[in-house]
Amino acid sequence: MHVDAVDITGLDDASLDLRLRLIGRSRNQLDGFLAEAVAEKKRRTTPYDTANILKSELRQSGQQAQRTMREAEQLESLPTTRGALADSRITTEHARILGAAAQAGPIDEPKMVEAAETQTPEQLRRTVREHQDEMAGDNDGSKRFERQRKARMASFTEQDDGMWRLFALFDPVTAQRIRAALNHKTDMAWHATTGRERLDARHRRADAIAELLTRTTDAKLAISPSRPAC
Repeated sequence: MHVDAVDITGLDDASLDLRLRLIGRSRNQLDGFLAEAVAEKKRRTTPYDTANILKSELRQSGQQAQRTMREAEQLESLPTTRGALADSRITTEHARILGAAAQAGPIDEPKMVEAAETQTPEQLRRTVREHQDEMAGDNDGSKRFERQRKARMASFTEQDDGMWRLFALFDPVTAQRIRAALNHKTDMAWHATTGRERLDARHRRADAIAELLTRTTDAKLAISPSRPAC
């Protein structure tokens, strides 16, 4: 699938919509081809060499290269999904949902790909959850909760501008506790200030997260006996 450069200001609404659709299909197809090539490169060499080629030839950051390799690895065990993406019958987001689900538990891949061809990503997430519950005989949701617990993760990585990015996934029960604590701390910051002193909500939430994550360590440091100077 080829997309030519055009003067989009001269397109009518229908032609512009068609162009957006064509670009989307092309991007999905290229992502499918990329996953195939990255998986083959990794098979022939090493993860280190594969990451280096992604950084040098595709000019990806180290973090993006790791994500590209992780997604390629997921699709390597899902040939039907990979083929549907390369044919642009599903989107990259659909493929990511199925890849993550397959890592969390068994799925009927052809059935889920067929669903992905007609559903939005939001609809597919719900379909996949219900499908895995059904396959596991999970009538009360306990097995789904266990899968969610096993899928928990967190990362803390430095960005190109020197800022640090915190990302985490939690099961719903843990997430509710975290959300309650975060909202409480954020509300406290709002009530403690007035007028121009008040920070934007995003800044208050960032400060609240920092305080919640560091207060245990700070408390331990405060009560620990001081070490004699050397």
